[in-house]
Amino acid sequence: MLMARKEKFDLKITGLDQFTTRANEIACIYYLQPFNGEAKADILSGKLERPVHGAMHVSRVVSYVGLLHNLQFKHRHKAVQKYLENLSAVFNTDNESILLLTKYAAMLHDAGRKAEGPDKWDADSADITSNYLIKKKVPAEIAAYFKALIEYKDDLRGFKKQIDGLNNHYQLSVDVSAIEYVHGLLHDSDCLDVIRTRSSFDMDYLSCSKSFKDIGAYRELKKLVKFVATLISTQKDAGCRTILVSEETQQGARAREVLIESATFREAGKKRYEHSEYPFSTITKDINDKYGKSKQQHSANPRIEKWVADNVHGEYPLSAVNTNVDHEDSKTMRPESAPLRTEKIKINNTRISKFIAIYGKFLVEFLSKVSQFARGVEVLG
Repeated sequence: MLMARKEKFDLKITGLDQFTTRANEIACIYYLQPFNGEAKADILSGKLERPVHGAMHVSRVVSYVGLLHNLQFKHRHKAVQKYLENLSAVFNTDNESILLLTKYAAMLHDAGRKAEGPDKWDADSADITSNYLIKKKVPAEIAAYFKALIEYKDDLRGFKKQIDGLNNHYQLSVDVSAIEYVHGLLHDSDCLDVIRTRSSFDMDYLSCSKSFKDIGAYRELKKLVKFVATLISTQKDAGCRTILVSEETQQGARAREVLIESATFREAGKKRYEHSEYPFSTITKDINDKYGKSKQQHSANPRIEKWVADNVHGEYPLSAVNTNVDHEDSKTMRPESAPLRTEKIKINNTRISKFIAIYGKFLVEFLSKVSQFARGVEVLG
């Protein structure tokens, strides 16, 4: 017998369905502030307070949650659908709310950090996430399960034990395999972004890689890893040259290839993203401009556009970076969030127009005199 919540939970009542707006707020409140807890007067100026685990990192992790879910739904449709239906039934909500809550966990998973380096503050980040969700009117029992996603993000055994305890405490029958799927989305999304700091990245780091037994599916996952590397490099966040380690070759050795050619990290380049008025929107636009509802601008990187066009097309609607694109955010995006290449083209066109306006008349007169002189020479000859 399925033990479920009696009251229906509608995410729209909480305002959390406006994910882009909430994510931009979270980026400013938690990730543009110093680790020491001091309030920074102007969060959009000065140095990057969290250069490794800041707004850029968590925003991309949110993106990967959608992309990984899309890929798994494509190749494991029945299993993934079963997992989501179990969670939706037990929590008395819908699949969309389950995945959006997972994205909130992704956005807040480093909110409690006190420094860079190894993460010693998962429990603090989990508390912040739980408090945030409850404050937004998410039922405490639902918030508790998503709190566990973060607290035991890198401890699957501890996570399963915690889920058993929560099921007993709240008298709910959340299937461990179902919630483990959501846990895997968060873990693997966070894991993908370590590409920016590692000299080698092994496909086996991703828990979902074990599910992609078909060679075609595995290659699509590998293509996603390469896309992530391109995204990180483009956003000036690659800290070193990175080698990709993947499936075994015919000789029995692991395949190795260059994933990132060289470091691209530039604080000035990152600040263009993180110090925009809408950090989450600016950071995720390389995917969202191509796949999302707002297509006013285009990606500055054709490799990113091609990958998204080829791969972000799953049957399930929640595969985008953020499916709830708030139109007010799209309309009020600051010009600085546009690709620099586009701005330079506009500037060059303006200069050319001014040049023609100023010197065009003189050029016409000069050509006329040259023509007259040529005719005179022709007559004399």
